Amino acid sequence: MRSLADADPIPAALDLLAGSTRLAAELGGPGRVGAQHVPPYPRLRVRPTPGGSDNLLTGEAHVLVKLEALDSTDAPVGEWQLRQILYVALEELATLPALPYDDGQVVITDVASASGGGPVPEADGRGRYIATAAIHCHA
Repeated sequence: MRSLADADPIPAALDLLAGSTRLAAELGGPGRVGAQHVPPYPRLRVRPTPGGSDNLLTGEAHVLVKLEALDSTDAPVGEWQLRQILYVALEELATLPALPYDDGQVVITDVASASGGGPVPEADGRGRYIATAAIHCHA
């Protein structure tokens, strides 16, 4: 068994979401998915969030991932479009367990919505819609 530290599904989630043509269409173009809060907007920010659980004996991890659909301050798309972005992202993540993996890669066994989405304004005044995905995996 590899180390529990290797059971990190976030790189796989970012790769999948960044390569999704369906999500890119909702966002208004490619290059709008990542871990940072940087232009262009609207953007999907994907970050780890506290919580989840680990099984030290089996190497299994239940990792919580926060998804934030961030709006533009110059040309806002509105809450409805941010919600669409978020739920397309959750639907795309749900395909992760069915994807093939190579030896040495994290094995993702389940993806579920851990908390429903909702609007939460950013401190700078831009619109934001957030949700949390629970990703079960092992190294």
